[in-house]
Amino acid sequence: MQRFPSYCQSFRLEHGRKWPNVVSEDKELNTDHAVVGYLIARHWNLPDFICQAVRFHHEILNTEHKATTMVAILQMARHIYNVYCNNNDSEWEIDHERVLEEVGISREGLKEFEEDVYDILKGQQE
Repeated sequence: MQRFPSYCQSFRLEHGRKWPNVVSEDKELNTDHAVVGYLIARHWNLPDFICQAVRFHHEILNTEHKATTMVAILQMARHIYNVYCNNNDSEWEIDHERVLEEVGISREGLKEFEEDVYDILKGQQE
């Protein structure tokens, strides 16, 4: 954030509703939040599978075996958030079958889980 003070503004992160676009980040900043997060995780001496999960949280197919489940959980959480906020969720369509398989949940099970999450979120807002 010190090196790129306009980061939040340029990617409209200040409202907390939209995820940054990795391609746009890389184009504008010559890096992206996944790489920066990976470097921070390594600096903090987190276990390698955690570092890998941070680095590849947009790319489940590129993760090492130990990080795959964590990446799948992150992608599923991001999907649930995107649906809740009516955000574009084109990344989900790419890997959703692999994510659901890794987490061990069916499409129907995911729908039920999403409804539970949305009910909890609505309850917290009231």
